[in-house]
Amino acid sequence: KLTQKLDTHWREHIAPAWKQHYTYAQEAQLRLGALEHKAAFQALELDELWQLAYLREDFRPNEDPLPGYQAVLQLDPHHAQANLALGRLMLRRSVFLSFFCKGKGVFNAF
Repeated sequence: KLTQKLDTHWREHIAPAWKQHYTYAQEAQLRLGALEHKAAFQALELDELWQLAYLREDFRPNEDPLPGYQAVLQLDPHHAQANLALGRLMLRRSVFLSFFCKGKGVFNAF
């Protein structure tokens, strides 16, 4: 009986969100592949560069997303989303550094 309740709960509350995310991930990875292919042969527009940087950060966790955002900011230094992403990355890196360097005199801001 508990298993049936859990199954019903999952189907009603979790499955729709999971399916939506799965569909997004499939479409986003196709878009990422198309953008990477296009970038190999021609310069991308600003919006395409933004999408490429954002999707690479999302789906290529072993790649550094910083150069992608920097490429966007070279074309448009006021690009709000790229500036926010850059700030988020820099903050994450400084927190990471502070965690490992704390007490060693390297970075004691935290």
